Amino acid sequence: MNTELLEAEFSEIKERTQKCAAFVLNNEAMSKLPIIQQHALINQDIAMQQYANLIRLRLKMLENSSSEDEKLTVNFANALSLLYRGYRMARQAWIESNQFIFKTAMLQIGAVSIGCSLCISPSNGAVHTWTPMSDDLFADDWYIVD
Repeated sequence: MNTELLEAEFSEIKERTQKCAAFVLNNEAMSKLPIIQQHALINQDIAMQQYANLIRLRLKMLENSSSEDEKLTVNFANALSLLYRGYRMARQAWIESNQFIFKTAMLQIGAVSIGCSLCISPSNGAVHTWTPMSDDLFADDWYIVD
């Protein structure tokens, strides 16, 4: 795709996202709407921000396409989406460089269902369930593990 078209799309969605966010954050205007519309607008704002982030990510990928060694990083929301699709993820801030997290599939053993979970695989090869800490949730240094 032409970078200029993608940049124009990003500029347009960024402007629309800012307008939507400004309305959502306007307590007076929002409070006059029925609660169902407030929830719909909040979800629209979130979806628009995610879409803008995806376009930004694609632009960053195009800019960095010449450097194979550089890791493209994302925030936890995008990392979670990638985990859901089966990718393994790691953080640049993690001291142990060979560890990564991944999502397990839902298991059905007879009448018992075991839900999906996140697991971490440290460099020693062991696998443990993993719960993110607050610094993991707000980090923007997540990257896909090859």
